Amino acid sequence: MPSPTHHDPATILLHLLLLLTILTTPASSQCPSGPTSMLVTTQPGSATGGIDLNIQPAVTLYGAEGHPCYGDNTTIVFASLQVNPAVFATLRMHDGTQSSVTAGDGPRATTSNGTATFDGLHVNENATGYTLLFVATSHGLHVESQTFQVNIGIPHQIVLHRDHASGVLWAHQPTTTGGELFTATLGAKN
Repeated sequence: MPSPTHHDPATILLHLLLLLTILTTPASSQCPSGPTSMLVTTQPGSATGGIDLNIQPAVTLYGAEGHPCYGDNTTIVFASLQVNPAVFATLRMHDGTQSSVTAGDGPRATTSNGTATFDGLHVNENATGYTLLFVATSHGLHVESQTFQVNIGIPHQIVLHRDHASGVLWAHQPTTTGGELFTATLGAKN
């Protein structure tokens, strides 16, 4: 009996059955040993201070086999500022949580089919060169985003302060709610 070749119908059928088995394998078994890596699949977009990032980031968990962990719907991924060129800037979500991964709180998203998609992330100070750090503490995984920038926005509110001790108006420099300083010229009415 001759040995099978790659053109042999039985060999071709075997390869097709193997391919069909791989393609129809349940998603949960694509990461049988759990996630072993995490990639930023949607990079954060630049924004205006205090307003949501133009593009909200998403990270995907992958197994040792190199497949996304589609069956993972429970992993919590935290986000924090990794590179913070504004020094005192904070990353926040609409629900008020801010960066504090070490305390086990802060901005977070739960995976759905292996991907954690963030919503409502914003940075409160303008600067260029921010990066985000994403951490899946339950799996000991982390990944850093590409750089993005936050621009100065239009002030939403102006607050003027009077130093009650001295009676001097603007004894302290006025600021907007976004933290930007401004100057004003005032004249007396006759």
